[in-house]
Amino acid sequence: MLVRMSFRRRLFLSFTAVILAALVLPAVYTRAVLERELLADAKAAATRQLDTAAWALERAGLASPTDIQPWVQSLGRRLGVRLTFIAPDGTVLGDSELSSDQVRSMDNHAERPEVLAAGEDEHGLSVRHSATLGLDLIYAATRVQGAAGLPEGTLRLAVPYLGLKLRIEGLAGKVLLAMLLAAGLGLGLSWAATRSLSRAIAEMIQVAEGISSGDYHRRLRFYPGKEFEGLANAINAMAGNISEQIATTSTQKAQLEAVLNAMAEGVLVLDRRGRILSANPAMESIVPGIAKAVGKRPLEAILSP
Repeated sequence: MLVRMSFRRRLFLSFTAVILAALVLPAVYTRAVLERELLADAKAAATRQLDTAAWALERAGLASPTDIQPWVQSLGRRLGVRLTFIAPDGTVLGDSELSSDQVRSMDNHAERPEVLAAGEDEHGLSVRHSATLGLDLIYAATRVQGAAGLPEGTLRLAVPYLGLKLRIEGLAGKVLLAMLLAAGLGLGLSWAATRSLSRAIAEMIQVAEGISSGDYHRRLRFYPGKEFEGLANAINAMAGNISEQIATTSTQKAQLEAVLNAMAEGVLVLDRRGRILSANPAMESIVPGIAKAVGKRPLEAILSP
C-alpha cells in the first residue's frame, strides 16, 4: 500500500506521526504531573487546616464529649470543610456534615486508612470515596491529646476532590488546546513543505522528460535541496553528453554526405541486410530513380521499371 502512495503523502504522514508523537506524549505527561502536583498541594493545604483545627480543639475548653458535635459543626462551617472526631475505639463522636442522630448511627471508623495512618505517624492522608456523602474526598487525620472534657481521639478533615479534579481537567483542557493549536500549525507547515518539495520534484521530472524527448538543451537549474544536487548534476551531464554526441554524429554525417556527393563514382550505401540506405548523385545519374529505392535490394531497384 505504501508503494502505491505518493512520495508527498508518505512524507506528510511521516511528519504527522512525528508531530503527534512529539505533542501527545508531553500532553499526557503534563496532565499526570499537574494531577500529582495539585493533589500534593491539596493534601498539604488540608494538613495545614487540620493542624489549625486540632490546635483549636485542644484549647476549646469543652465540658464533655457531647460538646464535640456542635463544635465540629461550627468550625467546619467556618473553614468550609468536613470535620470528624473519632474515639480510639473507632466510634464517631462528631461530624460537621451530619446531625447528632446520624452521627450515632455511623459505622465504626477504626479501620479507615487515614485513621490507621494517623496512629502510626503525625498525619494520615488518603483519597477515596465517601459512602456517607457519596463523594470522592481528600482525607487528612491526626491524633488529638485528651484534655478536660475532651477524650483522646483522632480529628479528621475532609475536602471534596471534585473541585480539584475540575481544576485539573480545566488546566489539562488548556494544555490540550495549546497542543492542538501547535499540532495544527505543525501540520500546516508540513503540508506547505511537502507541497513545495512535490512541486520541485515535478519540475525535475518535467526537465528529465524534456531531455528524454529530444530537448537536450534543457537543464535542471533548481532542485528541492542539497540532497538532490548529485541527481541534478548527473541529469545535466547526461543531457550535455547526448547533445555533444548528436552534434558530433550530425557533423560526421554531413562530412560523409559531402564526400559522397563530390565523388564521380556511383556509390550505394547498404545496411547489414543488403538493402539500400542512400545513393550519391553519381549513382543517381547512372541508375535514375535509385535514390528513391531506399529499403530495396540493388537488383530490385535496377529491375524496377
